[in-house]
Amino acid sequence: MAARGKRGLELPPEDEVPEGPHRQLLIGLHRIYAHAGQPGLRKIAQGLKDDDDAPTTLNYQAIGKILNGKTIPTAPQLVSLIFWLSKKAKIPGKEIASPVDSLLELRELIQNGKVQPPGEGVNKVNSGADSPSTSRMTGRNSERKLLACMLRAKDAIADAVQVVTGDAFFDELHSVTFTTLLQLYADGIEITVDAAEQALRIPLPSRLDVRDYLRGLMEEAVDPREAEFYAERVVAHAKLRRIAKMGKRFTELINGDIVNDLAGIESIDDETAAVESVVSLVEEEVFSFMREMGEMTPLSDVIEGALDEIEGIGTRGHNPAVLTGFKKFDDANAGFRPGELTVVAGASGMGKSTLSLNFIRACSITTTPHPSLLVSLQMDKDEMMARIFAAEGKVALSNIRSGQMAEEDWTRLADIMPTISAAPITMQDSARYTLTELLRTGRRQSLFGDLRLVVIDSLDLLYLDKKESADPDRDLPLMARELRNLAKELHIAIVALLQIDTPSVRYDNVPTLQHIPPGLERFADVVMLLHRPEVYERDSFRAGEADIIIAKNRMGSTMTVRTAFQGRYARFVEIAS
Repeated sequence: MAARGKRGLELPPEDEVPEGPHRQLLIGLHRIYAHAGQPGLRKIAQGLKDDDDAPTTLNYQAIGKILNGKTIPTAPQLVSLIFWLSKKAKIPGKEIASPVDSLLELRELIQNGKVQPPGEGVNKVNSGADSPSTSRMTGRNSERKLLACMLRAKDAIADAVQVVTGDAFFDELHSVTFTTLLQLYADGIEITVDAAEQALRIPLPSRLDVRDYLRGLMEEAVDPREAEFYAERVVAHAKLRRIAKMGKRFTELINGDIVNDLAGIESIDDETAAVESVVSLVEEEVFSFMREMGEMTPLSDVIEGALDEIEGIGTRGHNPAVLTGFKKFDDANAGFRPGELTVVAGASGMGKSTLSLNFIRACSITTTPHPSLLVSLQMDKDEMMARIFAAEGKVALSNIRSGQMAEEDWTRLADIMPTISAAPITMQDSARYTLTELLRTGRRQSLFGDLRLVVIDSLDLLYLDKKESADPDRDLPLMARELRNLAKELHIAIVALLQIDTPSVRYDNVPTLQHIPPGLERFADVVMLLHRPEVYERDSFRAGEADIIIAKNRMGSTMTVRTAFQGRYARFVEIAS
């Protein structure tokens, strides 16, 4: 073990870490560590946690293992340590750039050469450690690190499950562990070693020391935020094993059946036919693999699925789309279709937040409710609920807000409360909510709750990331693209509200597609524009009315839906043609 100096750890001796890329990396890292005054491991861990510029964080045990040469740091871990220690040592940033590049190159040499630090990847129950020649194919080390991430943070489970499935694991023990942790997460059980141990005792053999196995996983030096990275590595190893299996099959095919067949063939035509049969088998196997890896779908499968969906709509009344509550649009468009992004835009004061709740109520507070997610950056949860109560119970919103409720109002609320309480609506009103958090929430809700609709109020208040600065011209199109991708990935409908500038008198104050940022409009499948004439002309003959203008419809017709704006009850109601 490396000696501990007066203040920190010393460079481990050569008998522990022999000469080579790994030792050179440690020498460079310890040099910066010494310049920083060899701070305590807990101090470094806390410093990384407090440093917003650090690519990742590490606990003090992980830092100790890296400095002792017991484990090889990931690239983010190495960069985080170097930059924090260089700040502590007051080394200028321009002077640290070259050492960083050199140490990262050494790390690449270690990784490419499969240099393992002593004892890394050893499982106390079943070592599971791979030799350099087999590690690339089995991926056991990546599997262990992924499971360690999942044991430490529930968010790591949500990240991993989007990338990998249990059958991608090489080690059956790891596959069972992955499936068990996923089930605990789905059941809402807190992920702890005790909970995992109890759940694993049933599927695993009694001779296995489950608790010792789980403790071994917990000792892995990982950051739970890297779960997706390790999940992708597990999938990559699974692909390599599949390719290796295919190669073995092809070799056996050629060396066995074909060689024997060709030995007895005298006609060139027969020989050609025998070779072509093998080529066909190989092509079929390769194309099958390509379809799986590239998520390509043969036309025959698409046709079958499409016919099933059409039959379901016609005979069972099953509609995969989400109804909007406005009959004219629903009849023509079948509602909000899964896989599509709808942008609902309007100037300030049009009632966009009210309209967002119209869509949520139509989806989730009906005779056949579907799960929905409402992300409101305009209203808090209490305001959202007050508006739902007003709309569903026909109780004046002002009465609910002021608490001046008549006996009749309470009766109406009591009548609708069971229906509202059972509605599968999830609300999110966090301040500074980011696109990354929204994508994660959507995937989690879809995985465990059959999510059908996401409504965002509003897109212009959503942050692209945690940075203070924001560039709407750049951010809005990027967020629209990611939301449309999410809609297609999860096969759900996403509605994003957007505030636009007040249309000029030149347009009679009526919004058009020209008022939508072009980069944003390009990614929208449907664009709805909300317009209330009375906002600009109080004595308008159309006072109390609102138009929902379908200005763009990629898969259907454009139209205008006339509605009555019942602000008293916080809702829009369609006006019959």
